[in-house]
Amino acid sequence: MAAFKERLDPSAVERIAAGISSAWGDFDAPSFVAATVPGLASLELKARVQHIADRLREHLPRDVPSALAILCASLGPPGAPSGGDPWGPDDPRHTTGMLVWPLTQFVQDHGRPHFDESMAALQEMTRRFTGEFALRPFAVAAPDRTLAVALHWTQSPDQHLRRLASEGLRPRLPWGLQLKQYIKDPSPLLPIVEALKDDSEEYVRRSVANLLNDVAKDHPEWVVELCARWLAEPGGDRARLVRHACRTLVKQGHPGALALQGFAVPPELELLDFMVSPQSVRVGETLAVSGRLRSTAQGPQKLCIDYVMHLQRARGKTGEKVFKGGNRTIAAGEEVALSFSRPMVAVSTRRYYPGTHDVELVVNGVRLARATFELILE
Repeated sequence: MAAFKERLDPSAVERIAAGISSAWGDFDAPSFVAATVPGLASLELKARVQHIADRLREHLPRDVPSALAILCASLGPPGAPSGGDPWGPDDPRHTTGMLVWPLTQFVQDHGRPHFDESMAALQEMTRRFTGEFALRPFAVAAPDRTLAVALHWTQSPDQHLRRLASEGLRPRLPWGLQLKQYIKDPSPLLPIVEALKDDSEEYVRRSVANLLNDVAKDHPEWVVELCARWLAEPGGDRARLVRHACRTLVKQGHPGALALQGFAVPPELELLDFMVSPQSVRVGETLAVSGRLRSTAQGPQKLCIDYVMHLQRARGKTGEKVFKGGNRTIAAGEEVALSFSRPMVAVSTRRYYPGTHDVELVVNGVRLARATFELILE
């Protein structure tokens, strides 16, 4: 399968041109295609989006509100993909699916002096793709106005607009501009998440959880207290949302987040054994992690079992990587065997260094045992 970026290829440029031509008869589609296609091949995905948006600026009216109206008129029918093909239906007359991304980039780059027209454009575009990246510069430049619009969107009958209200204001959205004001103080976001916490669509509720997971990286107690209140309130089915919202805190062993999900804090356990094998492993081979635990509790207890790899980094530093070992409930006095396999394969996001590495067993946030192995590169 071709790389994801390859879907923004010459045929995609031609589809965008056809959509705009259907909305504006004066659009010079051949000139736009000729100016856009030659520069695509050497670019990564986001750079391709920016490149297409830059060429749009050269071929649309200089008056930004007029250009925004043309782009909106070029769009296909509403119904952004929320789980299927992100490229949308193959409609040669309209811009659909992820082909809308360069259009939202145009709004992001040129729309800030025209706030109302830009919000109206993003409202239409996000119903075909998503405006979560494009909304963020507006949240920085005009935080109160943007927050008010987002709060209005929480009441929309369109699930994609309701999702944009939370996803677009995530403090640490991957690939997106950080919203430092909400990293510092997340409280202005409270009306947004309160309005959407019981949304009828999992698509929207999961975005609320993503927002709270972002906030938890800087304000863990704020998120734990909010989630505890939500779980204590009558009505609603919020356990899944809370679990996803607290996922980073659980991996970090935060006692409050663990307790919210019913894990024993601290666990009542006796460690019987913990080891790794082989003692020396080469990159490309698999490390086996095993152990045995016995419950010393008087009743059943729920366990969150993780193991932490302490990996060598450059210049003698080490870094931690948490891997999920699973959740289970054990009875009083029950003995359980643990067994995990960790392929030590090279990946693009992680470089291995030779030397001594450690593996640590963590149960309900408590670090119970540590074992050592040697990693060999050759």
